[in-house]
Amino acid sequence: MKIIFVGRATGFNRGVVSWLANDHDVAACLFVENELFTTKGVLKRIRARCKRYGVVKAVNEMAFHAFYLLFFRNRDFALLDTHAKDFVRTEVPCPSYEVHNVNAPEWIDFIRAQNADIILSVCTTVRFEPQLLSSTRFGTFIVHDGITPEYRGLHTILWALMKKEPHGLGCTLLRASTEVDAGEVLTQHGYTPGPGESYKTWSTVTHRGILANLPHLGAALKRLEEEMGFTPLNTAGRKARYYTWMGLTEFVHLYVTHHFRTRTPR
Repeated sequence: MKIIFVGRATGFNRGVVSWLANDHDVAACLFVENELFTTKGVLKRIRARCKRYGVVKAVNEMAFHAFYLLFFRNRDFALLDTHAKDFVRTEVPCPSYEVHNVNAPEWIDFIRAQNADIILSVCTTVRFEPQLLSSTRFGTFIVHDGITPEYRGLHTILWALMKKEPHGLGCTLLRASTEVDAGEVLTQHGYTPGPGESYKTWSTVTHRGILANLPHLGAALKRLEEEMGFTPLNTAGRKARYYTWMGLTEFVHLYVTHHFRTRTPR
């Protein structure tokens, strides 16, 4: 199967591309959100969040990000490096491009010229426009960190860990639609956190949930290729929930509600 990969230029995503290339023809990697964690990119996100949700919510979200960076990030990333060190890559086995706007006409034309079967996207917050969604033979597929429809949106693994809802952990392979993480599900499987993994290491849980399910994702892609389509997983009757970035006040509330333990009086 011929694949166009869309995602951030991270070592983990390069590992995903190398894994894909073992069984498929990866025609190109389109690396997006390249300024996301630069000063310019952070300020742009803050302005966008303020405009869309208001200053109070945006400040609350930034406060949680600062809290995570100060108290959790180093431990989280150290644990992730331990588990993913043999998976991450510094290069990809195909042409790669830095893309400012993957929905721009020139990139839609580029994708169509590849005559690819699918676009596969991992670890990005980019919203795909209809022209991109339909630019390949079978459509655009997303590896979503979390179980849909119950856990759509952002920070889904963190929300599930904070709410102590293990059924939300894992990953979903879905065909993207114009509604965020609401597309037809090709396959989804859960993940049970290992030793030392908790809400304090939610990035590790996120990525290990994908790593643990690579055999399932690979089998689903093979079925898609062999059957030239798929029958979506039946999610009727399951309650859909959508999550956005966690704020510090929400984190504190969930911690007190689900994780705080008082000492038993002697």
